[in-house]
Amino acid sequence: MLVVGLGLDNASEKLLSTVRRLTSGADEAELHVVHVAPQGMLDERVRLGTIDERTHEQVALCELERLCQSFVPGTRAHIVLHTPAGQPVEELQRLAQEVRADAIVVEERGLS
Repeated sequence: MLVVGLGLDNASEKLLSTVRRLTSGADEAELHVVHVAPQGMLDERVRLGTIDERTHEQVALCELERLCQSFVPGTRAHIVLHTPAGQPVEELQRLAQEVRADAIVVEERGLS
């Protein structure tokens, strides 16, 4: 079981391709695909009226579904989508503990 954190950017498709290779030999892998809306960013957008929390969640779910469509063909993986708001590292760790994940896989950010 993997928790896969996506930023919904250009690296997301590459990461899902890597995850597909990692799980190709596994019988019925379970993937928890996550996009965390950083709470501070979301609070600011809600305050400015540019987006509400529900709309952000709907947009993120649609994008996760679109990205996962390329993953599904040829795999027996069970995919669960999550769009929590909060601090990305904390939310990914919380979910991984909750679902008893074997690993957390995230996009490379190039930050050090």
